[in-house]
This record gives sequence, C-alpha cells and structure tokens, in this order.
Amino acid sequence: QTWSQDGAQQLTVRCPDGRRIEIELRMSRVVLEGRVHSVGIIRDISQQQALTRQLQQERILLRTLIDALPYNIYVKDRLARKTLANKADLRALGAASEAEVLGKTDYDLLPRHVAATCYADDMRVILHGEPVINRQELIVNAAGAHQWLETTKLPLRDEQGHIIGLVGIGRDITAVREAEARLRMLSQAVEQSPASVVITDAQARIEYVNPRFTELTGYTLEEVRGQNPRILKSGKMDPAVYRDLWETLARGQTWRGELLNRKKNGELYWEQAIIAPIKDDQGRVTHYLAMKEDITELRRAREERDRMEIQLRQAQKLEAIGQLAAGI
Repeated sequence: QTWSQDGAQQLTVRCPDGRRIEIELRMSRVVLEGRVHSVGIIRDISQQQALTRQLQQERILLRTLIDALPYNIYVKDRLARKTLANKADLRALGAASEAEVLGKTDYDLLPRHVAATCYADDMRVILHGEPVINRQELIVNAAGAHQWLETTKLPLRDEQGHIIGLVGIGRDITAVREAEARLRMLSQAVEQSPASVVITDAQARIEYVNPRFTELTGYTLEEVRGQNPRILKSGKMDPAVYRDLWETLARGQTWRGELLNRKKNGELYWEQAIIAPIKDDQGRVTHYLAMKEDITELRRAREERDRMEIQLRQAQKLEAIGQLAAGI
C-alpha cells in the first residue's frame, strides 16, 4: 500500500473473477442529519500504473543506451546549463558523476577560452535556432586533459515549437587528429627527403614519387603514374640482379642493392636502392616502397680509387722486379 501526496491510498485488490487490479481509494467524511459518514471513491488505476511502469522502463532503456554510446551526449536548457550528460561526456569533462555537472555551464566546467567558443555556439543554437553541424573543437577540462570532438548541436523544442534548450552530440576524433598530424609530418618528411622515394601498388604500378625523384630522373609524377619502374632500366644490368630483387620481395623481405638506371634524357646513373613490401593488417602486400640515393659520383670515385690501387700495385711489382734484377 502507498499513499500519494494528496492523501489517496493505492491498493492492489483481487476481483471476483480472480484478476488483480490496482485501485486508488479516497476517503472523506460527511455529516448527514447530524451523523458522521465515511464516503469512499474508488478508481481503477491499473492501466495508468501500467503506463507509468512502461514509461519508467523506457526511460531506463533510453538512459542505458545513451550512456552506452561512444559519443558525448548532453542536453542544455535555455541558459546553456547542463540538464543531462552521459558517461562519455562526463569523462571528457573529468567529472566522476552527473551531479557534478548538472545546472552548470561550460564556464563552470572548462577553461575560459575553451568555454567562450562553446558558449557562443550554444547561444547560436538556442537564440536563433541555427544548428551547429560537425564543428571540430578542442575540449580541455579542468584537469588539463585534451580531447578533440566533432560536435553537432541541435535546438530542443517543446510541443509548441519553442526552443527550450539544445541537444549536443560529440564524436571523439582525438586519435584521428593525431593520426592526421603524424601523416602530415611523414608526408613532409618524404616530400623534403634528400633520397628519391617511389611507391608502387602490389602490381608494381607507380602511385607516388617525391620531388627528389623528379629532380634526379627528369620524370614528373604525372609522367610515371601507372608506369612500371622498369622505365628506368638501362639495359646494362645483369638480369640476375632483377631476379634476386623480385624473389626477395616475394618472400616479404627487403632488398638492398645497386642499380644502373637511365634518366629521361638518356643519361646513365647509379643508385643505391632499398626496396621493401608494405603489408596490411592481414599480412598481405599492398604496396612497395623504394628509397634510392644517387651514388654515381661515389661509384666514379670508387672506380678511380680501384684503378689507382691497381696501378700502384703494378708499380710496386715493377719496382720489386727492378730491385731483384739489380741484385742479380
């Protein structure tokens, strides 16, 4: 048995047919002809109670779903105060419980320079009904933790269509932003590399060459895209070198060696090459990466050194023969 605030008593009773129903009993006293009587009003509230329990279950289910979603979800009133915040939003704010953030604005929860931008967007939605779609914003909470969010804010309206607040949904893109930053850094390193860089697909069709490749060979990316690197062959290399190269790559290993190639203008040049397969998460080769350095002058210097060493050894032999002949 329970009592409502207005004094009505709620009871569960059994009907003659065996059904159990919920009723609301209101008792009052009246005086008739000098005598006090009790008057009871009974109302069947079974359907109302069932609807109430259903709504409660739906609220629990909805809240469970909101808290389980990996997105930051929150609701604010017309003064931009939080009236709901799911678990992901609480983590972003560095709060342990929802009670810590309810009734507070971003100025209470975030550093002032961060809150100012967020609050401006809130007012744009609340006062003018203009949605904010996929706005990327950096959230820094009171503990100093950083999180990049891609946020959408939509006006929340009542039954008459009046704006009573907003609903916000934020997707954590911190990892994406960090990956993009690393990719930009790697891209700049490749673009500015003093080594010639060539990337091909798994069928050895060129997809990318860096500026150093163009500077060295005379071929632009547009000229070589889709071509096989064999366009650089000089025709003067031992075919066994290329067989070893592809056999090494077929084993998923990195090949290192020297190649004599031909530039666009027909000039020959030597390069020290490192060619490696690029694999996906399943270990399948998707691309090949070649990093090459022009060693033409180094080869010439090495050949000149070898020639001089041969001449020196010959001179030493002749000198030894001369000394031997003089001794005889």
